[in-house]
Formats: sequence, structure tokens, C-alpha cells
Amino acid sequence: MRAILLVLLLVPSLALAQARRVETQPTTETIGSWLLSCATDPLTDKGACTLRHRTWLEEPRRGDAPRPGVALEVRGGGGLAVPALVARDLTLDSARLAIMGIAASAQVRFGREPMLEFPCALEGRSVVCAPRNDQAEIAAAQFLNATTMLARLPQNPITGSGGEPLALDLSDTRTAVQRFRARMPEAPPPEPPPTQSLQSQFERLMEQFRRALPQSQ
Repeated sequence: MRAILLVLLLVPSLALAQARRVETQPTTETIGSWLLSCATDPLTDKGACTLRHRTWLEEPRRGDAPRPGVALEVRGGGGLAVPALVARDLTLDSARLAIMGIAASAQVRFGREPMLEFPCALEGRSVVCAPRNDQAEIAAAQFLNATTMLARLPQNPITGSGGEPLALDLSDTRTAVQRFRARMPEAPPPEPPPTQSLQSQFERLMEQFRRALPQSQ
């Protein structure tokens, strides 16, 4: 009986002895039309930053049918600041809709320059529409000099969204890119869009969701 009482007295103390969680809150800086968000790993002191336009091309949707937003982002690497249209952190429901747009391309135009095609592909749990490697340098140069951008997203056959031109005003882009590079180590050039079939990309995304689900005992 004495041993049982001792255990009961120790249990609350053991519960209180758990290590505290270290929160890594990102810092966000507004630079013209851009938002630079950075977070630092407390173990390695390495930073991870995202530079995106402060106005969504498609706003995130909450509620019963959540859907990630689509934003203009900058991808570093290879000495270039390459623009891309990105929908991050797909949910299982939004993945089924987004996968239908992966076989298509977004159309992008900076200022009065000729229109560019941005093929769309899966990267982890995100859909990224970015210029092909042979057009990355052209897109980066046009992007840095532009004050406006027009974009046409692939049309979603379920929701009906996409297909119409969307416009963004760009300001202080060079300054934002310089600060982005200063906060981030030089990364390798972005990978070209994968050539896997639509079915294989969908299966790869579903496998990521399966791994994220808790395993049954």
C-alpha cells in the first residue's frame, strides 16, 4: 500500500517534468508589394524564408471545404530569382481538386513582355507552376523589371475557378529579392517540373497523406 501511495504522489510530478515545447514563430516584413517571412531553427540557427506577394491570386478558403490559396512567390537558386505560382499545404480534399490542374500550365505575363507558360507540378504537398529551366532566366529578368503581372490559372473543372486573367501590381521587387537572398543561403537551382504521369503524381501525393495519418495499433 505504501508503494502505491508513493506512485500516486510521483505521477503528477512526472507529468509536470515534461520538456517544454520550443515555438518557432516566423517574422514577417513588408517590402513594397511583398511579404518576407522567415523562421529560424533553434538547433541549427539556419533560416527558412518565403517571399510572396501580399495579395493572393486566389484567397485561401476555410470552413467545410477548405482550399489553399494561390500566391506569387519567388524561388531562389542558381543566382536567379524565379517567379512561381504556388498553392501550399494541400489538404486531402483540396488535393483531389488540385490534381486536375497539374496536367495544365499557368499563363503569365510581366508588363508588356510576351506571355510565358508555367507548367504545374507537385512538390511535396504543394502545387507549383514555374517556368521550365530553359525559360527560367528570361522569366527572372522580366519579373525583376516589371511593375505589373497578369496570370491565368489552370481552370478547375469542379469549382470553375481559374481561366480568367488576374492582375497584380509589383513594387520594390529588387529590394525584396535582395533581402530574401541576404536571409537565405544560396540554394541549388529549382528542379524542373517532373515528367511523371498524372496518375503517378496523384499516387505520390496520396502516399504522403497516408504517412501523415496516425498508424492503427
